[in-house]
Amino acid sequence: MLDITERKVMESLCKQSQERHALAKRATQDGLWDWNILTNEEYLFPPWKEIIGFQDGELPNHKSEFLGCGQKMVLQRKRYGITSR
Repeated sequence: MLDITERKVMESLCKQSQERHALAKRATQDGLWDWNILTNEEYLFPPWKEIIGFQDGELPNHKSEFLGCGQKMVLQRKRYGITSR
């Protein structure tokens, strides 16, 4: 007989994680980003990009863009003469 207890536990944990992510995304509707530590891929949710002043296609889903967005925001604000939030 094959014991699949460990597999069932892992499936349950995965499902719980997916449900938490869906709840967080639905609750905030903004500000989310995801980093796959195994593949080093990032995904910046479109509302997050909009918060910092970019359209979805203007800011690639890459760590260097994510880490440099603060500087870009400052430059963009200066370019358009924005002095307050």
